[in-house]
Amino acid sequence: EAVSQSQKSGNGLGLNIPNQYFENDSNTNYLSQLDLKQKSQQGQNGIIAPIVFVSFSMPETDIKNLINEMHKVKGGVVIRGLIDDDFKKTALKIASLQTKDNAGVLIDPTLFQLFDIKQVPTYIIPMQPIEQCVDKNKSCKQPKHIKATGAVSFKYVLDLVDRTGTAAEKTYVAKYTAMLKGQ
Repeated sequence: EAVSQSQKSGNGLGLNIPNQYFENDSNTNYLSQLDLKQKSQQGQNGIIAPIVFVSFSMPETDIKNLINEMHKVKGGVVIRGLIDDDFKKTALKIASLQTKDNAGVLIDPTLFQLFDIKQVPTYIIPMQPIEQCVDKNKSCKQPKHIKATGAVSFKYVLDLVDRTGTAAEKTYVAKYTAMLKGQ
């Protein structure tokens, strides 16, 4: 059963949000269960898709470019949480960034924790499935991955891995390079 945001908070957006996303305390796993699973490539026991971590403090054009690149490789653009703890403000900002292909931004602070993200943009290319981490009392397993930080394009990150990575990393990122080229 779903509860509209207006029924829950009194000042809604006309959105229909499943009850499981409302909790009495802070929910640090909202949307990871929803959007990333639907928009990414799935491994047997988790998600295998490139991710770029961003902040709304970054220039809007940079975020839009990253959204477009990640959409081409079936990846995700992730922010840590809500703007000023305000769902409406955050939803409006996300809607303004959405592309014509309906690619957008995901909210998931658990991914920031899992990959120890300290600055943005940071790229994660998982080489093993990212398993869903739902138990707050359990340490979640970080999958083998490639991590790069800096204000560069995903194409640049792939080129960097192709120049400096291990043979396994080079082989792994070749599919994303081909996807960006439209092959």
